[in-house]
Amino acid sequence: MFGGTITKEEFNECNCDYVFISFQDLYINTRGYDLLKQTNNQLIENSSVTEKTLNFYNNYLTKFRLVELTLNNYLYETTNKWSNHNWWSDFRLGINNKRYRDFIINNNINFRNDVASFSFAINNIYIPRIIKFINEAESLIKEIEQQKLE
Repeated sequence: MFGGTITKEEFNECNCDYVFISFQDLYINTRGYDLLKQTNNQLIENSSVTEKTLNFYNNYLTKFRLVELTLNNYLYETTNKWSNHNWWSDFRLGINNKRYRDFIINNNINFRNDVASFSFAINNIYIPRIIKFINEAESLIKEIEQQKLE
């Protein structure tokens, strides 16, 4: 959509005023992980699954914190840069998005570059990491369930 131009109609149809300046932080329930850390492996001796679980959470919690910190810093820098435009305060207050939309529709190259950078980070780093996390979590759950049966 933003590779070249976007018409006013296309922008109005996408209802995407805020999509360029936000993302959903990932919430990972760490209750079981926190309890497992507290036991110091006393309850489950010499368990490779315990070690895998601890490593899994340590690895992913660190990665997600770093990616989300980077994305939030990027959003802060971008919105700080946009705050110099005369449409920013109205846009943030939801009063009148016409000037913001004009800014986007008029193919401002800096805006397109900002959106492209953010989109790349979300689609090529953040989402694939979430998918990998889910797949590895499901695999780890199966391994834990298998160990309970033994």
